[in-house]
Amino acid sequence: MKCFTPSECSEWLRKLEIVEAPYSLDNSAEAYAFQFEPPSKPGRLTAFMRALFDAFGEFPGALLVFDDWSLYHPDEMAIIESLRRGHGEHRHLIDAPGHLFTSVEVAEAIGHCYLALMYGWSAYLYILSGAATVLFWEGDLVDIWSADEKVRHPVRAVIQTYELRLIHDHVS
Repeated sequence: MKCFTPSECSEWLRKLEIVEAPYSLDNSAEAYAFQFEPPSKPGRLTAFMRALFDAFGEFPGALLVFDDWSLYHPDEMAIIESLRRGHGEHRHLIDAPGHLFTSVEVAEAIGHCYLALMYGWSAYLYILSGAATVLFWEGDLVDIWSADEKVRHPVRAVIQTYELRLIHDHVS
C-alpha cells in the first residue's frame, strides 16, 4: 500500500481516465448506478464486503480515498494510522487520504473499506481497471457506478443475497 495526497489521487485517476468523485457531478460518465444500505451487523458486513470485491472480478488493484471522517474518534484514527505506519506512512490521514493497493493487497483493501463503513467515514474506492467506482457514504449508504455488464449483474446479486435495501437502481 502506498499513500497519496489529494493532488496525487487526482493525477492517478486522470492518467487512468477514471471519473473522480462521480457523486458530485451532475452528469457522470455513462454508467450504471446502484445505491443501497449496507448490512448493519458486523459479521454480515465483513462477508458482504468480501462478496462485493468478488463481484468486481479479479482484483487489479485500487485506490481508496477517505474524504470525510466527521465521526472521528481517537481509537479509530489510531487503528488507521497504525495500518499506515506498517507501510512506512507517517503523514496524517488529512494530508495523504489516498491508499493505493496493488493486485496482491486485496485483503488490505477489503479491510480498509470495512473500516470506512464501520467508522461511518466516507470514502471513494476506484478499481484500477475502471470497472467500478464505489462511494461508502458515512456508513449509511453505498453507491456503485459501473459501465461494465460483467460487474453490474454480480453486484445486483450481492445486493439480493444480503437482502439489502436498494434505494436507487439506474442507468445514466
